[in-house]
Amino acid sequence: MKFLLYVVIFFNSILIINGKLFSSEESFAVVVRVSDGDSIIVRNYNQDLQKIRLAGIDAPELNQPHGSSSKIVLRKLVLHKTVRIRKISTDRYNRTVGIVFFEGEDINMQMIMKGAAWAYKKYLKVLPDSKNSTYLEAEKNARSKTLGLWKNDNSIPPWSWRKKYKQR
Repeated sequence: MKFLLYVVIFFNSILIINGKLFSSEESFAVVVRVSDGDSIIVRNYNQDLQKIRLAGIDAPELNQPHGSSSKIVLRKLVLHKTVRIRKISTDRYNRTVGIVFFEGEDINMQMIMKGAAWAYKKYLKVLPDSKNSTYLEAEKNARSKTLGLWKNDNSIPPWSWRKKYKQR
């Protein structure tokens, strides 16, 4: 019986999807600040502040067209709310990279669907395969409906903007 319990605990802590290994590390926290359209600061159950980078998306920089409006969209979705964070990894700036959920809704996906962020193709590979296609499809739909940043035909992706202006 103990062995079965250990097996259940093991499979609850690690998830294998399409040959990829994913940690199922999840936590709940309150969003205390929205830094920009793809980064938030949360207060966890220990009352510690933690920086979260929304996985699989890239929002316009604050000094870029649509940057402020993207931040406003994210603020309306999560500020002062208790969210669930599914940790994917930690980035080079020591931020938790994860998928943020509020009331069961994938907030990363919502940002793409509302035309407030791009699906970040370069980093989609770290997400489960099902997220890859849904994020790309959401971006395609937002583009076709000319939502948010897609109202402007010549929106510059943030990764190109950062390269041009030497930002991180």
